[in-house]
Amino acid sequence: MMHFSLTPQLIADLLVAAFFLIEALRPRRAAPHRTDRGTTVVFWGCYVITLLALNSAVPSAVMAAPPVAWIGVIAAAGGLARVAADRLSPVPAALPAREMRWHAGDLAHLVFWIGAAAASLNVIALLTVAVAMLAATGVTGRSSGSASAGR
Repeated sequence: MMHFSLTPQLIADLLVAAFFLIEALRPRRAAPHRTDRGTTVVFWGCYVITLLALNSAVPSAVMAAPPVAWIGVIAAAGGLARVAADRLSPVPAALPAREMRWHAGDLAHLVFWIGAAAASLNVIALLTVAVAMLAATGVTGRSSGSASAGR
């Protein structure tokens, strides 16, 4: 008799499915007029890379240690919990003006996808997702000022 086992990759797949379900169910907010900086294409590419890494039967040339997968699942679960809290919260009548580029929901989004990529144990996919998402969102090492200052 074959036993069903919960692997980090299976749990990460379930978390990804929950993420897309939350995104589909969230109330749409009227976003202020923005220009598209091409981040949508980068994010969808990261989603595809993560899903391929999680579900590929071919092992990566560079694999992380097995505990990294569970750390990734924990990070993804924490990020998903924050994304869910942010996305499913009631929409205020008037959104306050934000001078800061980041808020907790944005960071949780990045933590979720980087954690899900880590659960695959594929180091190349993990680094690709982490660097692409951080670069696309304009995260820098500077601690003061706008992340996009000087562009």
